[in-house]
Amino acid sequence: MAEDVMSFLNGEDLPTFDAWMDAAKSVVTEDLFEELLYTDIGSGIRTEPIYIHQGNPVNPVYPTLGTSRRASNIAGQLFGWDIRQRYWVNSPEETNAAILNDLQKGTSSIELVLSEVDSSVFERLLDGVLLNIAGVAPTNLFDSLGNAESFLEFIDSKGKAAEEFVFDLSIDPVGELFRNSQDLASTQSALDASGSIALRIQQEFKKAITFRVDGLAYAEAGADPITELAGISSSIIAYLQSMDRAGVSLDEAFSQIRVVTSVGTDQFFDIAKLRALRILISRIGQACGVDHVHLKTQASLPQFLISKTDPWINLLRTTVGCFSAATGGADTISLPPFDSAFGIPDDFGMRLARNTQLVLMEESNIHKVIDPAGGSWYVESLTDQIAQLAWERFQLIEKNGGITQEIISGSFQKSISDNRDQYKEQIRTKERTLIGVNDFRESEKTNLLRRPYPEPLKMGTETKSQTGPDFRISDLSSEAEGDSDDS
Repeated sequence: MAEDVMSFLNGEDLPTFDAWMDAAKSVVTEDLFEELLYTDIGSGIRTEPIYIHQGNPVNPVYPTLGTSRRASNIAGQLFGWDIRQRYWVNSPEETNAAILNDLQKGTSSIELVLSEVDSSVFERLLDGVLLNIAGVAPTNLFDSLGNAESFLEFIDSKGKAAEEFVFDLSIDPVGELFRNSQDLASTQSALDASGSIALRIQQEFKKAITFRVDGLAYAEAGADPITELAGISSSIIAYLQSMDRAGVSLDEAFSQIRVVTSVGTDQFFDIAKLRALRILISRIGQACGVDHVHLKTQASLPQFLISKTDPWINLLRTTVGCFSAATGGADTISLPPFDSAFGIPDDFGMRLARNTQLVLMEESNIHKVIDPAGGSWYVESLTDQIAQLAWERFQLIEKNGGITQEIISGSFQKSISDNRDQYKEQIRTKERTLIGVNDFRESEKTNLLRRPYPEPLKMGTETKSQTGPDFRISDLSSEAEGDSDDS
């Protein structure tokens, strides 16, 4: 054993794995052994009754530079993750006042949900915001390229000082193709244009990111974690190719991408999922000849987990999700406020979402240890299973022409739709238990009055909502009980 590895237990006297299994089989009948001791947790993954050490104790894996299994942003985890809050823009002046208030009380970066804007709107939205300290991510679900160009006009008006600004342009043509707000030709044109923007960002700005890979959108549509991670990985490839065509070196290209992924209410699974995501990113980097990939990850709960029937249980769900994201090593965490199912969250909802993170960071100090779940045989096993299944699914997507072709053909959406239907059926039949949905359900609804979200956007002949996923937990609860619920 290496001299720098401490041994806390002499395992020589412990029973072997085979001896433990034999003892378990002696008290559990053979026909019930699999049912009682193994648990199917979905996506082709099951938990074992006991885990044994699979690694090499002589050469343990330590956190390394860049994005890897055990490390993402070591400095960031030592000093705390980026607390990002989301703002739906109805009135630029009111949103500006809310942003300034929240930045003073613990928010470290902001995400704007915008529709059609021009550069002058950003002047009012960000008046008084120290853009060299607080990161800004102007997002637009249906015209992210146009939104980014408007934001760059605003940046250009700031002159030399803008070189130090922290911002994410959040360009996501693949996400818009997935949301059916543009066709393949428009997507390809946007990819080419955004590749050129990435080249400029890489050359002129030190703390800016061009692309946003929105795995959260896949999760909110109903994707299982394996499909979500595979879609994220293939989207990364699409954006790397865009930047490569524009002349951005692959070493620099990875740092121009931010990945947004979902976390839920299964803390161990989600910790492993984030670690598996970094394995996939690292493997892609190795295939591109990049030894140390630098790419930021952001985690958030999907909106369908935010109940409208019982909003108070949302506080528990977001706390578990935040813990998973922080322990799993997310660089940035954004929590939906507990009242976001009712409309635009008010100051109380934003405060609770922000303070959930501040308590976990500043009082629980869960960021003080890099990859605290590393070495857990259970989490390591989950990490390996998720990474392997997601890599296989990713390779299949690439074999079929990449994420854009999978979306155009409809096969990607079909796999998501099938999983969503299966998930909802598991809720109805109580094969899957969700507290507050099909077990320990609150009998009386809580109605909270909140301002409505901005009006849906008109995209050609279709109307696109900015606010929601394809289904909500509150919808599932009514289906599980067999009654009607208009939430």
